[in-house]
Amino acid sequence: MSRSCSGIYNRLKSSEVQRVAFRKGSTICNVCRQKHNLTYDHIPPQCCGNDRAIVARRIYAAELVARQVDSRSHNGLKYRTLCKSCNGRLIGRWDDALGEFTRQVESIVSPALALPDRVSFNVRPGAIVRPLLGHVVAAKTQDDAIATDEKIRDYLVRNRALDSAVKVYCWLYPYRPIVVSRDFTFLEVEGESGKSPGIVSVIKFFPLAFCVLDGAGEVNAERITTLREFTTMDVDARADIALWRTPVIQPGWPERAMGNHLVLGGRTYVDSVTTVAPCGAVVTPGKQIQAEAWDGGDKAGVFNGLHAFVEIPKA
Repeated sequence: MSRSCSGIYNRLKSSEVQRVAFRKGSTICNVCRQKHNLTYDHIPPQCCGNDRAIVARRIYAAELVARQVDSRSHNGLKYRTLCKSCNGRLIGRWDDALGEFTRQVESIVSPALALPDRVSFNVRPGAIVRPLLGHVVAAKTQDDAIATDEKIRDYLVRNRALDSAVKVYCWLYPYRPIVVSRDFTFLEVEGESGKSPGIVSVIKFFPLAFCVLDGAGEVNAERITTLREFTTMDVDARADIALWRTPVIQPGWPERAMGNHLVLGGRTYVDSVTTVAPCGAVVTPGKQIQAEAWDGGDKAGVFNGLHAFVEIPKA
């Protein structure tokens, strides 16, 4: 199906889709919600390898009708969305734990290694989930009232227990492109699992992928690890996190539509990005089609200007 076959693309304004934004138009910090001079938050942290020159583009750049402009950075993918205090005190102070986890997992990525399918890593899980959740909140240049962000603020800023609907998952990601995708949902259009689990956000970088789900459902992909139990753990306490080495999960899951996997999201989701790294090619699972359903949406703005992405079957 060619783009000219559908009038839905004509309703997209070039100014809305031409360039992805990595800085806010306001001075409201994404975490504390106060007015400050905003600083750049590296997503993922620089200690996780996100400190090199990168080229970033929307994951659906080929499907959007307006010409897409790549964004370049000489020192990693970053968002200017946090005040200095939140960037350093609430998030950055624990990034070293995430960096330690990254370095440990790098050692088992090679399929040639004679290791068991499931490998445990002794890390500081409580100090891993905190910056991860903070970076999820930081990875957005729009101000909205999405409930997930407020639940994470309660946890990070107000020191409350993380809402029971929020789950955190992790799995092995042996691919080079960084992927940051916010506020979407998905479902399988065939079979018995055709229910949306809730609102999903992902951050992926070699060699780890993380998913934050807010909803009544669960992410039921084979062999992924849940980190929910570690959200109450002291940041200095050590424990084992076990990851599966095989089978390797498809690189575009769950943020990309493929096969019977349907993805729904609003404007924030359309701004999902991937990096084009010299050392690895971005995997494009298949030709996609994008459809815009309406300009309204829910009050929180999650699906404001709903977009649906499905894969076009090959002839």
